[in-house]
Amino acid sequence: MIVITQTGSPISSVQSPEGEYIAVQRANGHIRAFNTLNEVLHILDRQDLHNLHRLVIEYYEHIPPTGLGLILHGDLTTMMETTEESDDELWRNQTEWEIIRWRLYESTGVHILELENGTMIHMLVEQRYPLTRELMQRMLEHKLEVQKETENALNVIRFVMKQKEDLEREEE
Repeated sequence: MIVITQTGSPISSVQSPEGEYIAVQRANGHIRAFNTLNEVLHILDRQDLHNLHRLVIEYYEHIPPTGLGLILHGDLTTMMETTEESDDELWRNQTEWEIIRWRLYESTGVHILELENGTMIHMLVEQRYPLTRELMQRMLEHKLEVQKETENALNVIRFVMKQKEDLEREEE
């Protein structure tokens, strides 16, 4: 669980000799610093992820996000708020996406597409996104990387296959 710190915020941007980090203080007092959402996904559970999204949105409500905060805000907003009908610029050039990896973080229920250009697309496993039939086919061909084969991992694959089949039926 993520809690509010004495400064009034559970998150902050921290500068170090190695660069900028985002710091999150958890209820047990531990502080976790990270550069990307991927670095923290394996230690969060689903409720923590929703709390992090809410807190990031609240934190940047009156302060424009910059640097890593802008990336975190964008990743969480894309993952949590995108719908199948979204027409955001991100989703328009899927034919150009070169998939390097497709991974599942089971504890948070997030699957990620890592693209050749360094972009990472974070998606909730049960949520539909405006993915093209062609991209879903490439995802399935690329194969989902998991820690171990579980029912949840198989459900992600089935979910993507069903979305692809639904699109194919609509196109007929």
